[in-house]
Amino acid sequence: MAYIGKQPASVALASSDIADGIISEAKMANDAISLTELKAGTDGEIISWDASGNPVAVGVGSDGQVLTSTGAGSPPAFEAGNPSLLYSTASTVDTGTLTISSTYITSTHRWYKIYLSGKMKTDDVTLRMRYSIGGSDVTSGYSHDNAEIGADSNTTSQGSAAYININHVNNIGNNSNEPFSAVIDFLNPSSTTLTTTTQGQISFGDASDGWRSEIVSGRRNDGTQAHNGITFYPSSGDFEEYALAVYGFKV
Repeated sequence: MAYIGKQPASVALASSDIADGIISEAKMANDAISLTELKAGTDGEIISWDASGNPVAVGVGSDGQVLTSTGAGSPPAFEAGNPSLLYSTASTVDTGTLTISSTYITSTHRWYKIYLSGKMKTDDVTLRMRYSIGGSDVTSGYSHDNAEIGADSNTTSQGSAAYININHVNNIGNNSNEPFSAVIDFLNPSSTTLTTTTQGQISFGDASDGWRSEIVSGRRNDGTQAHNGITFYPSSGDFEEYALAVYGFKV
């Protein structure tokens, strides 16, 4: 363009010179927008799209939660996994009881899987468990059966007992080569129409330096009471050390 007189000085283009909405997708080059150009958000949020197809930020979850689909027409969400780890603890300090409280045994989950391992302080003991109501152990009405795997003659059953024996009576030793490890299922604790039941398996070094593996099934006969806790304890003495983890399943 020709000028009469002196050419005007160049002026930088300002954002006000560009009308709103004038830059279309077609005017943007592929890979032209980097993370630097994105608007600041909240640490931990994830970008998704809502039912109208508009961008939306998925809210920050909590530690241990997983990103879960919430179905068509809804952004995903951070939720507890299934199963979810509800509680874990470990110690080398002697203790007589291990309790899983009502903080973790709730109506949210119908099925619990418990992992318990450790070493006993006293020789030749049985691992026992009781259910709780309102924070108090229930000391009656249990039935249970135990059988050593591969040796059906070594079995025991008991009804109307004060506890459930996880292993056959008085076997677990207390030497360094006699630890125990149990996996226990705990079902229907919050139901008032289904009986609360227990089933599981335990492996341990016995008081004669042998190694055993046994299965257990048990229940509390009153199917009208909801239970909201579990206590494990040896028939005598303490746990010398232990590790405990509780998982909950939504079914």
